[in-house]
Amino acid sequence: MDYNKEIFIDDKGHIRSNEFEDIYFSIDNGLEESIHNFFNGNNLPNAWSGRDNFTIAELGFGTGMNMMLAVKNFLEDENRPKHLDLISIEKFPLSKDVMRKALEPFQQDLGKAFDLVLNAYPDHAIPGFHYLEILPDVNLLLIFDDVEEALSKVSANVDCWFLDGFNPAKNRSMWSEIVFQKMADLSAPSASFATFTAAGFVRRGLQDVGFECKKEEGFGRKKERLIGFFIDESSNKDVPVYPNSSSQKIAIIGAGIAGATCAYELSKAGFDITIFEKAADIASGASGNDLGLINPKLMAVQSPKSDFYTTAYLYALNFYKALQDIVDIGFDQRGSLHIGTDEKKVEKFHKMIEAANWSQSALEIIDSSDKINFLNNKKALWMPLSAVIEPYKAVKALVNLAVENGAKLELNQDVHDIKLENDAYNIITEQDDFDSFDKVILCNALSAKKIDLVKDLILKPVRGQITKAKSKDNYFKLDQNLCFGGYLSQLKEDEFILGATYDRGDADDEHRAEDDLSNVDYLTRNFPELKDKFDIQTGRAGIRVSSEDYSPYVGGYNGADGSRIYLSLAHRSHGLTSSPISAKIILNSIMGYSKPIDKMAWDCIDPMR
Repeated sequence: MDYNKEIFIDDKGHIRSNEFEDIYFSIDNGLEESIHNFFNGNNLPNAWSGRDNFTIAELGFGTGMNMMLAVKNFLEDENRPKHLDLISIEKFPLSKDVMRKALEPFQQDLGKAFDLVLNAYPDHAIPGFHYLEILPDVNLLLIFDDVEEALSKVSANVDCWFLDGFNPAKNRSMWSEIVFQKMADLSAPSASFATFTAAGFVRRGLQDVGFECKKEEGFGRKKERLIGFFIDESSNKDVPVYPNSSSQKIAIIGAGIAGATCAYELSKAGFDITIFEKAADIASGASGNDLGLINPKLMAVQSPKSDFYTTAYLYALNFYKALQDIVDIGFDQRGSLHIGTDEKKVEKFHKMIEAANWSQSALEIIDSSDKINFLNNKKALWMPLSAVIEPYKAVKALVNLAVENGAKLELNQDVHDIKLENDAYNIITEQDDFDSFDKVILCNALSAKKIDLVKDLILKPVRGQITKAKSKDNYFKLDQNLCFGGYLSQLKEDEFILGATYDRGDADDEHRAEDDLSNVDYLTRNFPELKDKFDIQTGRAGIRVSSEDYSPYVGGYNGADGSRIYLSLAHRSHGLTSSPISAKIILNSIMGYSKPIDKMAWDCIDPMR
């Protein structure tokens, strides 16, 4: 996917689509048109007054003006909801530069919302779900996909709809019976809608699925528009109940990257958090390495699992970039070069590119020597967005921020059981018992096997050891992560990290000198040019955890005793990438907000699968 090039801005400054032969907004005044059609049409901001959560779904993100106006209204309204869920779908996304140019005439009117939305907007056209934090209490789920496909993947209770596709006569797929039915499926009781068109087939299609429609005066040259409400009497939907976070106590078991991201997100949302860690320090397991890679998990065939990891990857990059702005976690978006060590692997790279359908600016096959001069005659998959962080620093920063938000950290507390009594969870450690927690989140990797409530989960240990080595040639510099099954990445001027061994079924985290030799040997077998270039300094082993099907367990888990606890487990070697979005998934599940990933991806990670 590439950003839409079938657009132009005419000599009067109006943005137009060549493909649909239509304008993006009124030539009279696009801002006033948006306010009249979508905000007045949905009685906003009055409709959200005093609400715990309010969800707006938009069909046709376009220039982003409607979403900017929603954010502007949220910032200015004293009676705004506690949380605002924004969902917007766009099949032909515009580039950030085009959006900026098209909306410049309205920048002053849009105020802070202009920069907030534009800065969060993706720099690269990558299909699928982009979950963006606009403000601590405002999220935008931006979906680059066909509208019918996208709506089939959304999980939400929509309170109001902005129907803002191109002219129905020229873009019928945006106004199909399938779209209308999916709107009805996602609508909360009494959900409203508004649109700029009054086309007869649009009105009839909406009425057929349970919307009451009313014609009102249109804007500018449009004579009429439609507004209405969802009134399907056959619906058995309940009005969502959103919990009061300030009155709920949550225990998080484990202070690695999975636990730290959960603690950060839930404490920020106002929950009373206690973090339990069995060791004397945080990040005592695999999350305590000196360096970790933020890479996607692409596959030769597009699948719900690859969709999950794409969303997780994009979210993680934004998450760590924002964290780096607060405290140094060693975030460096240096890119990853995956070497085609044989023809079979190069062939797989081509399939991965085709399946992913990312823009070339985010994923391409290049000659490896274009990036690393000693790698002659090797094809490579170049991922310029990929990054590194220093995991221990990241975990420490997240835990400290959670503590600043009121969370408590209990070190040297090895949780060996959890008991449900009178709808409260008692945490039992070898030293003390802690009671009266409303919810529990297990983020303690292999140690979760001790907990009887999740005894049926399959958790398999995978031992991985990384090696720290010094370059014998002080001038040797590696600007990218070098990936080849293992990886080589620069830590400091003359220090490098090599990784990692992968020993299934091995739960021994003691350092092994022979594994350091194995890491160096694997590197030099793939790249003879690097033989005798490194002196081994030390190594560190960590135990990752895998499920039976290699997907993580994320979300709610129902026990036979009536318990419901939450899990962020079995992230394998991708925990740095998948933990941030997993924390959001858990937060949104508890709060009843829209899911930040698509339904089929959710099925892959649901602990109840």
